[in-house]
Amino acid sequence: MMDKSQLAKKILLNVRYLCMTKYPYLAPSLQALTIWGELPKSAPVQTVAVTKDWIVLYNSDFVLEMAGATNFSDIRSENLTNLEFILLHELHHVLRNHHVRTIALGDVVEEIALVASDCEVNSSLCSIFSHHPDGIVRPKDFSLPDFHSYEFYYEQLLNHLRLQRGRRGRGQGQQQEGSGQQQGETLHEGRCRCGGGSGAGKTPAWEKEVSLPPGVSEARAEAIRQETARRILEWEQKRQGSVPSDLIRWAEQYLQPRVDWRSLLRVAVVTATASHRLGKADYTYRRPSRRTDWYSQPVIVRPGMVEPEASVAVVIDTSGSISDNELAQALSELRAILQEVGSVVVISCDAAVNLVTKIFSVEELRGRVKGGGGTDMREGVKAALSLKPTPNVVIVLTDGYTDFPSPSEIPSSVEVVWGILGRDVMDVLRMVGEVKQVGFRNVVPIPVKGGD
Repeated sequence: MMDKSQLAKKILLNVRYLCMTKYPYLAPSLQALTIWGELPKSAPVQTVAVTKDWIVLYNSDFVLEMAGATNFSDIRSENLTNLEFILLHELHHVLRNHHVRTIALGDVVEEIALVASDCEVNSSLCSIFSHHPDGIVRPKDFSLPDFHSYEFYYEQLLNHLRLQRGRRGRGQGQQQEGSGQQQGETLHEGRCRCGGGSGAGKTPAWEKEVSLPPGVSEARAEAIRQETARRILEWEQKRQGSVPSDLIRWAEQYLQPRVDWRSLLRVAVVTATASHRLGKADYTYRRPSRRTDWYSQPVIVRPGMVEPEASVAVVIDTSGSISDNELAQALSELRAILQEVGSVVVISCDAAVNLVTKIFSVEELRGRVKGGGGTDMREGVKAALSLKPTPNVVIVLTDGYTDFPSPSEIPSSVEVVWGILGRDVMDVLRMVGEVKQVGFRNVVPIPVKGGD
């Protein structure tokens, strides 16, 4: 006979299956959830929680109460609606990456972040569930509109709290300010405790009391989100109106982020070279300018000051898989890079390096860029690192169909920026994910218009 914990786990696994049949576009994410075991007694709310690694913990008494049964044979699917809502709620926290988004917000009031992340999730789920568990947090509880972002709700709730505190201060005179946690409690009375995968932005202490499996890595999580986003848009095309509007918007923005990719490339280049543009910060005894006023100089020759220059190498993929349009786009990006740094060393490469030259304008490459063979950008990066002096930045413009060097092979003084060229947005984004999985942080998608 199963004990309570085993029964609760079996119920949640059944709930996950029901969710996958009702919402097939969420199947990749639901499959990634690990239904693990009991919440520790120290967890502040004994319901269901999710870690940032997609591991679900639960209180068996709560699960059995929601299911309305003491053994599995008595369970009816119609009694599992509330548990479906709760499991999807936890899924949305990790799907929407609330843990990382909280970190990106900086120094947050944790309780407000928890409420804000719940507001984003619940406003979406309430649009597809006619009934939901009692006591959930919704935007309308704070006179806020549905279907907005977590960041929007956080800002609005923070303003709401400040206004609340201001009114208390005026009504009661001098009052001691509470901690961030006490402030947050006035918003939700402790109802929002969904684990480290929610808006907390950190792993709660109680999670560390449980022996957990490895879970989902961040690289795999990104692949899961991409696949889920694709399925959401495909499902909506087939059955319009069947997916919550905010979830469609999330999928669209996730797959086709409205970011100026050229600005991303510019920021990556400028950031990488910034430490080498600190003004006149070094000394030199090289011959001074003839315009120097020698008569006013002392007899002792003193060194002059110089400004260190940023050194940039650009590796261009000229293999057979690169179309004319993609090569033209690569040269267009090279022109933009030259506007930032003045001169670069260009390395043309397919399976081997076939050109190394320093240029000041793209026109200097006319008729000199050749290739058409296999692809191995490792050779191009190796050639760039062997330059004297070693460049501060190496930019690789490629379609991504290549082996990649290991980040451990790159000197710490060199920043490598990957620009992934391609006509198919989905293919480019997939390739960007692959490069990031290798371990490179500066990877920029570069869409290419037109055919071959």
